Amino acid sequence: MTIAELHGKISHTGKNLSEKMEDLLTSDVFSTCKYVRPTTLLIPFLEKARNHEGVSLAKFLPERIDSIKYTFWPSLKESEPDLMLEIKKMDGQIILLGVEAKYYCGIENIATDEVDVEIADASTSQLERELRDLRHAHSALRIPKSKVDDRYFVLITAHRSMPQTLRDAGETIEVYWTNWYELHNLLISDSNSTQWEKALLNDLKLLLEKKGFVRFMGIAGREIIRVEIVQSTNIYIPKRIREIGLATVDLKEVTKINLKEMYQSSQMEDIKS
Repeated sequence: MTIAELHGKISHTGKNLSEKMEDLLTSDVFSTCKYVRPTTLLIPFLEKARNHEGVSLAKFLPERIDSIKYTFWPSLKESEPDLMLEIKKMDGQIILLGVEAKYYCGIENIATDEVDVEIADASTSQLERELRDLRHAHSALRIPKSKVDDRYFVLITAHRSMPQTLRDAGETIEVYWTNWYELHNLLISDSNSTQWEKALLNDLKLLLEKKGFVRFMGIAGREIIRVEIVQSTNIYIPKRIREIGLATVDLKEVTKINLKEMYQSSQMEDIKS
């Protein structure tokens, strides 16, 4: 039974399952964070978040943590963020950190066009409501205001770079952003987990890979970071990515191509730039 089901996000018949993919992803990711040590996954993931100026949230998180309390889908005055974290520092003071996680649809739960249907959008109105609620969340969580040192908000999306709407609204909305690909990177480079944590982390890694939140790597583990457009309907694979011997790919078909199989193939001819 998942945390999403415990909180009534999935009907007992499962009929609304396809509509609740974001809640399931939130549940799967952050329940794993909850059941391993904070320094194993949650804190490293949060430290990847940056604001519109490129400032890392790591700058404001404590080096040592006493405990973390997870409140999933708290009902606040104007909103219901996916998660509220109470990060208790060694001196007893608390950092309140709100989290909004996006998967298939936009921030207002409106699907984008066919090309972007699986890429989370990020308009600002929902974020504005959640940020207003964050200022007063201590009351709903029954925390004395004097115990709260700082408040931060993290948006997680499927974008490969910060959504433009967040960049544009950066002057008025203080939100830190990261994506699911960063989480996968942390999982494949894990060197901090204990033996009992490894099974949980591996399951989460496999889940992210199944959902496609993977950055394909080139020679010696270097990330494949770009392709060059050579025709209006084709993409060109750079010579330096020697494992992939594909000259051009029709953009209409590119989403159907199994890049992992392309990467592993050693029979295709190298291309020349």
